[in-house]
Amino acid sequence: MIFSFSSPGLNTAFSLAYALGETLLMLMFLRPYDRAGVSRLTDLGRVCVALVCALALGACTYTQASMNMLLNTVLHYVVVMLAVLALERMTPAEGLYAALVFHLSTDLSKTLVLDMLPVFSSIKESDRPIDAVLLMGAIMLMQAAALLVLRRAVCHLRSHSLTPQQNALVFFPALPYLYVKYVQYRSYMHGAVLITQEISVMSFGLCLLALCVAVLGERSITAAAERAQAARTQLALERQREAMALHQEKVEEINKLCHDMRNHLSTIAAMSVRQEVRDYIASLEPRLTPVPILPVSGCEALDVLLSRKMDECSRAGASLIPCISAGALEGIKRLSAPDICTIYGNLLDNAIEAVRALPEPGTIILRTNRRGGFLVIRTENPFVGARNPAPDSGFYTTKADADAHGYGMRSVADTVRALGGEMTAYTRDRQFIVNIMLRADP
Repeated sequence: MIFSFSSPGLNTAFSLAYALGETLLMLMFLRPYDRAGVSRLTDLGRVCVALVCALALGACTYTQASMNMLLNTVLHYVVVMLAVLALERMTPAEGLYAALVFHLSTDLSKTLVLDMLPVFSSIKESDRPIDAVLLMGAIMLMQAAALLVLRRAVCHLRSHSLTPQQNALVFFPALPYLYVKYVQYRSYMHGAVLITQEISVMSFGLCLLALCVAVLGERSITAAAERAQAARTQLALERQREAMALHQEKVEEINKLCHDMRNHLSTIAAMSVRQEVRDYIASLEPRLTPVPILPVSGCEALDVLLSRKMDECSRAGASLIPCISAGALEGIKRLSAPDICTIYGNLLDNAIEAVRALPEPGTIILRTNRRGGFLVIRTENPFVGARNPAPDSGFYTTKADADAHGYGMRSVADTVRALGGEMTAYTRDRQFIVNIMLRADP
């Protein structure tokens, strides 16, 4: 927006006022990230960043009439991008994408009001402050409406990262848009008013196209990634079921073998005439006890799972302490075997992975209780390193290949959500804690 007052003071004041309004709109646009708990700064820090951003955007607005339009457009985008990355804890690609959508919505609103709506375009060169206020109000309302619609599709933390080819798809439409801004500035500087109006329409069209391609392209890529994630989650669940069935089958085979061996040894001892042989066989019999499936909960599927996880903990140099109340049994039995595998299996896999990284043996505590009409499942385990919050599963995976990991906790969150429950994850005193609440009654 170009303010054409004869007074430099008025130009400065209106530029700063417009920049402050734009900064407030940006904070509104980023509000979903704050609700997701990924803000980098305290309230005071956010105010300081917002003021610096307003000053920088005010300088861009003030110099728009005298600066190359392409350079001014790039500077505006850079200011918004730096502010977004400073305010929110997101990846560079997410910051670039959010800033691009905000910047395009800003330019789209300005072009629509100043160049395409006759009621406003006729007064954009006016020297009256009231006309400038009217134009600013119209642009702000237009942009606020656009941002309220766009942020539902844009302001969400991705659970995956875009490949370079996918990034090119999202950002490529901005290139012809920048070229048109350059041509528009050259036409304006040479006084080609008619051509400038035609290029303004072209700029609006390309800006709208770039915005649509950026948003729809990213959504399409995200949907494809979510389908791939669902397929991987289903495959992991099937493998977990197979592992549980194999574990139960092996336990039964071992128990049968132990039973048969005890009979064989008893027969051999009875047939032997030497007391030393009989004594030796007698000493072996206590070792041939069946391998138990621990009756921890009274639910067969959960007991098989816990027996296997306790064995894994033992081999990892850790310990698993299951604390399951008798009142919770009815609520547990209402869960299907796949849901038990998904919830308990992935929670314990995550905990076992964490204690393996500890320099000394750790303890995992699994609690399941009934509180009123709710089944409460809670895991606690120590951890080392940092945990970054994620909106869908509590915390992001700490493994290097994030795209190939972290699906276990997301699968738990999806299952809990499908059952109408709630899941929260947090850290306290170097303990990673997950709480799940499910309805215990039908």
